[in-house]
Amino acid sequence: MSPDTIGLALLLLGVLLLVSKLVRVKWKLTQRLYLPGAIIGGGIALLLGPDVFGRLMGLLADQGVAVGFAERAAEGGLFGTDVMAVWSSLPGLLISVVFAGLFLGKRMPRLRDAARLAGPNLAFGVTVASGQYVIGLTLALLVLVPFLDVPAISGALIEIGFLGGHGTAAGLGGTFAEVGWAEGQDLALGMATVGLLSGIIVGIILINWGARRGKTTVISSDAKGTDNEQAGLVERDKRSAGSTMTIHPSSMDPLTLHFGLVALAVLIGQLLLMGLQALEQALWADHIEIMAYVPLFPMAMIGGILLQLLIDRFDRDEVVDHKTVERIQGLSLDMLIIAAMATLSLSAIAENFAAFATLTLAGLLWCLFAFLVLAPRMM
Repeated sequence: MSPDTIGLALLLLGVLLLVSKLVRVKWKLTQRLYLPGAIIGGGIALLLGPDVFGRLMGLLADQGVAVGFAERAAEGGLFGTDVMAVWSSLPGLLISVVFAGLFLGKRMPRLRDAARLAGPNLAFGVTVASGQYVIGLTLALLVLVPFLDVPAISGALIEIGFLGGHGTAAGLGGTFAEVGWAEGQDLALGMATVGLLSGIIVGIILINWGARRGKTTVISSDAKGTDNEQAGLVERDKRSAGSTMTIHPSSMDPLTLHFGLVALAVLIGQLLLMGLQALEQALWADHIEIMAYVPLFPMAMIGGILLQLLIDRFDRDEVVDHKTVERIQGLSLDMLIIAAMATLSLSAIAENFAAFATLTLAGLLWCLFAFLVLAPRMM
């Protein structure tokens, strides 16, 4: 794959991000639903990809219409097979960048303070995640495996898609391939898309319901975002700095410094993963393998934690700015979602639609139960 192709693929992602923002600003429906630009851009890329636009061009080629262009578009959609190949590799790389920056620039709290502040949230999150695993795996063992001939690993799709999201689904692509079910990644990406859209749409419905029923004193029943808020714009008098200049640009641009720190965190995670995999191969791989299936991104997060511990100890001038790290994470996540949705295989979902629909419905019902019944009692 040539450098020109990689560069073109990245430039096209940038154009899609701009188009998605324009759609959000101009289309009222996306404003009322508060759809993120990355989801809009991913939907556009999916429609212009091989499974929609490509199939349409294939039909035209069969009819002898614009045969040359139609045949090329039938294979890779409007963007071509080479660009799609680059995009398919990006999510697994970018999710490590997102996870590596989760703790960078944040002073690590004491364990007691962290437990006091985050305890209820953590308990609720673990309960929801555990329930997604239990419900998914139970359905897999009792329904999906015996009746739909789907591997038992499908039971993890609810948690991967709903709680993990597009980045986690993309990062586990290699793991799905290694266990012999590569199409599981497409189902996980589809599950993540449904989870994100349902979280936004059902969430807005629940917020309005709670405001009308007096279940919150924070939001009034007649509260409505301004036109700028719905369009995703920050009003001029409310704008604040998205990052802080902690070093002088004459020595190095602050963004460059923070990108280097994120890169170092990812490399630390890679070294940790390689070390654990080597240790496993030397000691117990003949009996059981675990680390061989672990993706890079959780280890990149641990690399970020270790790096932040060093920063807490030695960074007396506080040159690491978490807001700048968040900008790097935000760009990576937006590009990740568009690339993941663009390369989503609709045919894989169609072939496993019964399993996909069953798990999706179960995941939605469990999340609603957790929100309406468990959350008020735990938080």
